[in-house]
Amino acid sequence: MGRKRNGRMGKLLGHWTHGVVFGGGGARGGAHVGAWRVLNETGYQPDIAVGASIGALVAASLGMGLNPDEMEEVFRVGSPRLLDTSCNDGRGKTRTERLGCILHEFLGDVDLSDLNPRVAVTATDLGSQQRVLLTSSPAWKAVQASMSIPGMFDPVDWEGHCLVDGGVLDNVPTQAAYQLGAQCIVAVDIGGDQWDMDVALNTVACVNRQLHRVLNWAVKFSNREDTVDTWIRSAMLPASKLGQIFMAACPPDILITPRMQDMWLLSMDRIVETFHVGEAAAREKIDEVKRLMKTHRSVHKEIPKYLPVLITL
Repeated sequence: MGRKRNGRMGKLLGHWTHGVVFGGGGARGGAHVGAWRVLNETGYQPDIAVGASIGALVAASLGMGLNPDEMEEVFRVGSPRLLDTSCNDGRGKTRTERLGCILHEFLGDVDLSDLNPRVAVTATDLGSQQRVLLTSSPAWKAVQASMSIPGMFDPVDWEGHCLVDGGVLDNVPTQAAYQLGAQCIVAVDIGGDQWDMDVALNTVACVNRQLHRVLNWAVKFSNREDTVDTWIRSAMLPASKLGQIFMAACPPDILITPRMQDMWLLSMDRIVETFHVGEAAAREKIDEVKRLMKTHRSVHKEIPKYLPVLITL
């Protein structure tokens, strides 16, 4: 699909480089679509789009030229297939093979470097334990690597690198956008901060039914609810806080944070609801977005020297 450019809005944005960053969050990714609908209506047309995990799919969709209605259709129809956690599809494909097939079916053989705006996605290299940036390669494979949730999908072999979900180390990769040359950034964070034990257990339930039964037994019958709750919160804390540190070091100009409430990462039955939540959150930032569109910066923001640079593969 060819991308439709808005010449009038291009003049408003000027020649400085704008970026948009979409974070990870599983089935909450529909909120990205709602937020993008508002940004698009406002005239925000980024030069760079970066995504992690489900945000990688949204960034690629934007680069493919899909409009918000088409993106919503992808999530309505595609999310139950993309995030289906059964071990095979009844035809012998594992959940990992199925994910790759669906993404290839959707994105075809287009290369990331051919998309407009420029699209990059992030992943985590298990071998080097570093964040990596994928900028040129088959888009479907890059998005698959960025979406490979550990324990749910197998790692992606990438020229000797073992890649998993981009959100493992950096769920809202603003640094990546600045590293690619963005001077102004709008970021959408759908990770949410209301991680209670019920949300965590429901997410675990979809990935591993047996583990879910064990945890439920521990909670309900062992009188150790406080212990299990502490364990769950502690397990999620490092990645969450690390992501916050990265974003604090490379803050976006505007951060849109949809109120995800009790929507867990695999709430596929609530996709339509996430569209509205993302749209509402973005509408609260319309005035800020309009001001940002008129902002001129002659220099790039500097990435703090203490932060490791994302390795480009």
